[in-house]
Amino acid sequence: MIHNDGIEVLVELTGHTGNNRLAMLARKPAPVIVTWMGYPHTTGLTRVDYRISDEHVDPTAAPGLTTEKLVYLPDCFLCYTPPPEPPVVSLTVAQETYGAVTFGCFNNLAKV
Repeated sequence: MIHNDGIEVLVELTGHTGNNRLAMLARKPAPVIVTWMGYPHTTGLTRVDYRISDEHVDPTAAPGLTTEKLVYLPDCFLCYTPPPEPPVVSLTVAQETYGAVTFGCFNNLAKV
């Protein structure tokens, strides 16, 4: 479908996250394939041409192992605007009671 529609640049937004389509990218359905946002590291696929990144994730002095050519955004590769009036930061119960920080993770348990 991508090839038949004549898409010349395909931007992939999932990387190694759930329900990705990396197997489809391995078939090189477009002349240029770019990956961005979904996963902040290489896809490992030589068929993906570029990865949009920044110097915080991939320092130019130490680009690391990547199969894609890195294209750097000037500030941050993620799109985020903090709320205009963020909530007040306060101590948690554990900090007030024990003086300790409590760590939590809302990630997929298989990744922890």
